[in-house]
Amino acid sequence: MENDSFRAMNTTIATQGLPVRWRAQARSWFAFAEAQLSRFLPDSELSKLNRAAGGPFLATPLLYQVLAEADRYHRETVGLFSPYLGRVMERLGYGESFERLSPAEGNDGSSCCADGAAAEGIAHGGRIAGRIELGGKVPAADARGDGLAGADARGGGLADRNTRNGGLANASECFSAAELDPGSRAIRLRADVAVDLGGIAKGWTARHLAKLARQDGVRTGAVGAGGDLILWGCPPEGWRIGVADPWRPERDATSLTPRRGAGIATSSAVKRRWQDRGGSVRHHLVDPRTGDSARTDLAQATVIAPDAVMAEVYAKCALLLGADEGPAWLERTNPRCAMIGVRYDGSLVYGGDLQTYGIEERASDERIG
Repeated sequence: MENDSFRAMNTTIATQGLPVRWRAQARSWFAFAEAQLSRFLPDSELSKLNRAAGGPFLATPLLYQVLAEADRYHRETVGLFSPYLGRVMERLGYGESFERLSPAEGNDGSSCCADGAAAEGIAHGGRIAGRIELGGKVPAADARGDGLAGADARGGGLADRNTRNGGLANASECFSAAELDPGSRAIRLRADVAVDLGGIAKGWTARHLAKLARQDGVRTGAVGAGGDLILWGCPPEGWRIGVADPWRPERDATSLTPRRGAGIATSSAVKRRWQDRGGSVRHHLVDPRTGDSARTDLAQATVIAPDAVMAEVYAKCALLLGADEGPAWLERTNPRCAMIGVRYDGSLVYGGDLQTYGIEERASDERIG
């Protein structure tokens, strides 16, 4: 299948299966999305929205749709996932694009375990949310899904939030961060709030590109954006996805062989670290419950889901909740998802619907749920 890679959104974007006529469109689409959704570009629409906090802002369809989906997940998780951490990120020292920060010792500058070299690899046998390989390594798989479903694919409903919010005490706080009017596309942020779409913008942009390609007749392909990956269809040789070791990304911690289209996302607390002005080491995964870089016993969490944006959101939530509560929370929230977590001692923890996605557990690792 045709392969391509390019830089956008401060990461490597990789595509597989897109015909030549789509390559320029893919670049243009990601460049356009970055120009509108970046927190670091002063002229982006997102920056203009943040400067208008406290007053009404009439958004374009792109910004409104991405923020509306992020806000739905914000409410569904009762604030465990939050797109409203822009001010918090600035306070922690992440006020400009990552490559301009002072990296913490040992940080290689990649945005997560599968960034940089990762996605470069869709064309070179390397990684996206791990490594993708084609060519007889697994038997042919039956493509029964496409990983392109929208918000209605989330499942799990919104009921029983108190059992799924990871200990968040004040649900009303997350519901007051912004008001969104779908009729006029007006957004009103609370005066002390700024939006940071971060990873969800990458996943949403990749999902939309895949949707357009599929509508144009591209039956099988993949789009990777750093730690986010969307697969649709299945090549005759099958997919093989290697989940990267967070400390040695050239190696696999484990692998999976999806039998259907899927969204896959990896969140890592090991990469994208910097030193703040006080000399403290921070990382980009902020816990909304504390307003600080997350403290968790998971170094990395990979979630496989029916939808790419869902995988992105749930991977962050699972990592924040840790090795015990993360897999259990995921199974309660959406039993169609699966999870692979990597503890700081290198051991693996599994949860969710592993069989659907062809994940083989090792006897030495732990199954939760």
